[in-house]
Amino acid sequence: WRSVAVPVEGKTAPNATALAQILRYQRQVFLNEHAKRFTYSMVLANKFVTVYLTDRSGTLGALRFDMHKDPKKFIRVIAGLEMKSPEDLGWDPTMKLVPVNTDWSKINQSVLRETYQVDPESPTDGPHYLVMQIPKPDATKYASYIEGAQMETFILHEAISLTRGRVIVGRATRIWRAWRADEMCLPEKKRQDYVVKDTWRDERRGTEGELYSQIHDSQCSPGVAVHHSYGVVQLQIGGKLREDSTVNIRRGLKVKGLPLCIDAKELKKAEKRSKISIQSPAKSDSHVTTQYTGDFDEIPEDEELFTMTPDPTTGKKSVPPPQNRLHSRLVLVTYGKPIKFFKSCLELVQAMKDAIEGHRDAYRAGVLHRDISVGNILILDDRAKRRTKKTGALIDFDNGIRLSPTRNAVTDDRLSVGLRSVFLGTSVADTNTRRVQCHSYLLSFFWRSLTSRTQKKP
Repeated sequence: WRSVAVPVEGKTAPNATALAQILRYQRQVFLNEHAKRFTYSMVLANKFVTVYLTDRSGTLGALRFDMHKDPKKFIRVIAGLEMKSPEDLGWDPTMKLVPVNTDWSKINQSVLRETYQVDPESPTDGPHYLVMQIPKPDATKYASYIEGAQMETFILHEAISLTRGRVIVGRATRIWRAWRADEMCLPEKKRQDYVVKDTWRDERRGTEGELYSQIHDSQCSPGVAVHHSYGVVQLQIGGKLREDSTVNIRRGLKVKGLPLCIDAKELKKAEKRSKISIQSPAKSDSHVTTQYTGDFDEIPEDEELFTMTPDPTTGKKSVPPPQNRLHSRLVLVTYGKPIKFFKSCLELVQAMKDAIEGHRDAYRAGVLHRDISVGNILILDDRAKRRTKKTGALIDFDNGIRLSPTRNAVTDDRLSVGLRSVFLGTSVADTNTRRVQCHSYLLSFFWRSLTSRTQKKP
């Protein structure tokens, strides 16, 4: 899947399962090829051809055409896909690969390879690290990549969380543990650990890095993770340096059809009907829906796979139009392990106490987290413990907001509204009070205590 340029599905006749199959292919491409920003795909159903463009805002389907009646169009489609550059087919030019056994004192562009050029299972290629360039901290004051800004290179040597990378409509967050390239000549134990977070955020939300900056600019808060740098990725698009966003990816494509959605559960049913053998979506992705538009005359009216779902705010059956998403990156200095891996009851309580203090400091600085859970509290590594004199820290301000009379939560984001907290039994959009957040800490503590599988029970 890492080297697949354009997934193609062949069918004897147009039907709904062909599109379902293509959507599954696209998810697999996103999951396995971390440098894919978007992907084209195509369905050949007898003599009918449909081309799709999939990014993090959904899937756009072109009007279906008959290749026998319009052979020139078919030739243009095939030639266009064949002659496009890797960047125009969706590969991210800011992500490269470097061999693990590189001479780090001589690292330069000549040793870097494109991700689609390397087969990780090939004995000749061998293991590689992902390489990513991000502006230095002083260049990201305004949360965007600045043309001509000084860049620094990070070596992503360990994956922390990649399962969300398969998500089509959503943030598609991927997280890696990283080192700075200029420290690679040092012994491994002396290198500073960083955490690199790559995400596609709704443009109506501010960057997570801005909230970290606001918190730490107001006061030193060792109970909140410390950021190193952040920004919005910028690429050469149409000959100009532009923000990497789904609007710029689509380059003015106009949507004519009504947006529909396909639910992951219905996709699993379609798999059984069509005997699709592709890996099923993760259970954690079950709340995510895939939006698309196009010519769907071939879909039966009673086909459950494609439905209009109730809007979470109004209850009416509709799907909001796709929102523009910005490709953003964040680098954290704070590194640790999830709180569920605590070694003792004392370590658990200390980490919870530090995170609560961090939440208090963030609140005083005018930021509300709004997503307290066991997954967003870290137990710091030994180096961070010695530096901060703390055991735990609060992370992940993706759903955070500034406390302002004029600032409202994004209420129609499907990753906020309708995302139910196992601790609160309410939507994230309803957690805009400090009292509710503190209640969540208490329930998180009991949840981790009751579900712990460690030998030392609290």
